[in-house]
Amino acid sequence: MFREGLQHLLHADSSLCVVGQAADGPQTIALARSLTPDIILLDLGMPQTAGLETIVSLTALPVAPRVLALAAAIDPAGTMAALAVGARGVVPKTSVVGLLISAIGEVIRGRYWVGNRGADTLAGALASVPKGTALRSFGLTPRELEIVAAVSSGRTNREIAEALRLSEETVKHHLTSIFDKTGASTRLELALFVVHHRLTLLTLASTTATFL
Repeated sequence: MFREGLQHLLHADSSLCVVGQAADGPQTIALARSLTPDIILLDLGMPQTAGLETIVSLTALPVAPRVLALAAAIDPAGTMAALAVGARGVVPKTSVVGLLISAIGEVIRGRYWVGNRGADTLAGALASVPKGTALRSFGLTPRELEIVAAVSSGRTNREIAEALRLSEETVKHHLTSIFDKTGASTRLELALFVVHHRLTLLTLASTTATFL
């Protein structure tokens, strides 16, 4: 019922064309492959495959759509997690249709959106997320924090190396140290670690800007 109602509202805007609906994560990924939409409205609470895992799979597609996540509420942890794994924005499911259409337009134009406002960059979107308590660095060095920020924004080792003027091998060594200190074993786990512990969000926001 929610999907049908949302589709009806979006059809009322002549600038938008709804090309499909999906009931869960696997179906979303399959339809994204075949329909190659510009943008996907993704419920973070969908059944079967979790919303965050679905975002990771969608952003890895050969023709990757931009993902605008729909959430029951804009909580810091959930919003940061969605942005960290590749969402271009997070909008409350209770948003009025005008706000949702504004968010869609901003994301299509390459911007980000959190709650009720847009941002030019991922750093700006991160900065607009409600902040938690003071944060620990978990023994990470300033250089390692830069790399954590870059990984959380979806940058590859090569892109990080080029931005920081390091060799890829050096970046790999830093990542090994980062994984040891945080207990993460994958880039996704590292992004979620950042969110869970609210790891130096100001550093994350400021250094991410270097890579955009």
